Amino acid sequence: EDYEKAIDAHEKLVQLDPNNHTAHLRLADLFMQGGKAEQAVEAYDRLGRMLIDRNKLDEAEQLYRHAVEQDPPDGEFLAPLCSALVGAGKVSAAREFLDAALKRSPDNRELQILQIRTLLHQGETESALRSAEAILAVEPDNAELRQLVGQALLAAGEAARARDLLVPMAQGYLKRSN
Repeated sequence: EDYEKAIDAHEKLVQLDPNNHTAHLRLADLFMQGGKAEQAVEAYDRLGRMLIDRNKLDEAEQLYRHAVEQDPPDGEFLAPLCSALVGAGKVSAAREFLDAALKRSPDNRELQILQIRTLLHQGETESALRSAEAILAVEPDNAELRQLVGQALLAAGEAARARDLLVPMAQGYLKRSN
């Protein structure tokens, strides 16, 4: 009963003062302690996105690190942080979170694409190319993946293969825009 009262109190605090980071964090932790992992992840994610939107990337990184330490069942909620970290050039941190996320959600396409972008950013062209081509084999019409494979091919010095992959895609865009 005390647990439920604590959750109710923190939910009210979050509603009354959505900017109260401590209340958000405490609510997420309470959910996790009570075995409500899905609600905990939603609460961590809400706070994390708020911090990212306010350009508080270091605080967001600390929050998500704390969330991962709680051992949530899925890793999809880490995607916004990974994307923000790559954008800020904090690629090794992004990679660490991506590894944790993909360990929990190995089939999540958004995370897989972020991993490919991170590998390309780190100059690991061959790994990026292998990963992108494997997904492209399953999703041949995925334009974002085709573009990533093209980038990886160009980075690997395979301009002819990149052209063969990207030109039909560009022609398709031109036909649709006319």
